[in-house]
Amino acid sequence: MLGTSQRLKIRQASLTTGHVVLSPRSGQPPGADRKTDQGVGGKEGETAAGGRGWLRFDEGVEGGNLGDVRRSEDGGEYEIYLRHDAMNPRFRLWFHFCVSNNTPDQRAVATIVNFSKTRSLFKSGMTPVMRAGGCSQWSRMPPKDVFYYKSAKHNCHVLSMALKFGRSGDGYEIAYSFPYPYTRMQYELAWLDHLRLPFVRRQLLC
Repeated sequence: MLGTSQRLKIRQASLTTGHVVLSPRSGQPPGADRKTDQGVGGKEGETAAGGRGWLRFDEGVEGGNLGDVRRSEDGGEYEIYLRHDAMNPRFRLWFHFCVSNNTPDQRAVATIVNFSKTRSLFKSGMTPVMRAGGCSQWSRMPPKDVFYYKSAKHNCHVLSMALKFGRSGDGYEIAYSFPYPYTRMQYELAWLDHLRLPFVRRQLLC
């Protein structure tokens, strides 16, 4: 469980200049197919829930796996449900998603609530990776902004992240660890084929 000082830090970090936008299908059970929020009247920076400051969650990246996003009753925090691994509903660990439509210097707290494992490197000090919009470099989130603990409400271990957006207003891309997508792997394998190295051989396993 979080100590009093940790709870205070999370509550303080959850004070935002706007609100949190939910998945438009948040009434469905976790893991339901999710659609990207659509803008209102085609105006940039607006969503079905409100204007700039209503955070928009998007799994439209390779390896994205958001299932559902739900706002807390006080409106200052939100819960993220992950989709399970392909063809295996028992495993939910990897995550990769984008957060956008924020205002400069906005603060928010995101909690992933349906991990399938209790043991995690997050217990040993590992933190998720993130990068600002338009940036190619990933970096670890500061340990002081990440909390992994047993939640009495959900009866499982959850991961809470204090999100602190910069002055530029750029959104974030957040992942469990440094992504290595399928497209990049295929590109690198094709490059090795192109080099025709005598010690490299590529063949189908089945």
